[in-house]
Amino acid sequence: MSSRILTLPNCITVIRILLVPVFVAAIFAGQYAAALLLFATAALSDGLDGWLARKRNERTELGAFLDPLADKALLITTVVVLSAFGWIPFWLAVALIGRDLVIVLGYVFLSRLFGMKKVRVTWAGKTAIAAEMVLLTYVLVWLTSPGIPDPALWMFLIVAALSIGSGVHYIYRGFVQTNEHTSPC
Repeated sequence: MSSRILTLPNCITVIRILLVPVFVAAIFAGQYAAALLLFATAALSDGLDGWLARKRNERTELGAFLDPLADKALLITTVVVLSAFGWIPFWLAVALIGRDLVIVLGYVFLSRLFGMKKVRVTWAGKTAIAAEMVLLTYVLVWLTSPGIPDPALWMFLIVAALSIGSGVHYIYRGFVQTNEHTSPC
């Protein structure tokens, strides 16, 4: 890990965090094309900062903290705003935010009780987040393009199922880690 704080990947992550309120302002101003561009920029920069951190050997503790924070800020804010305007169902927002809340609370519980410091992202988690990003992007494209079909119930159901499934997977992994950590052998 790099001891420097001001690295290019960290700067990209901070910019991603700063794009979130600008994205919200664009939605409230009815500037959906700008909101789509901001969301897409933030989403794509998520992969870029991680790739640069690995490629340039600039992984930092600050980056390890800020990157998931930036992801959650973008996704949760987008879900809340799109749900508030009625563009995605409220139940989906509850499912997506609930999953994140369960994961965060589980992490806090395990770290406090057992001293566990790291939660590894799983294929189920990555798949759920990717599906969520695709759905949110689709909704934003739908807002900017009148000819695009309305988001369908099956889209929401798939994203909800993947999100809930990944949440259950993280809970299972938490139990396994707890059992391994407390096992006398």
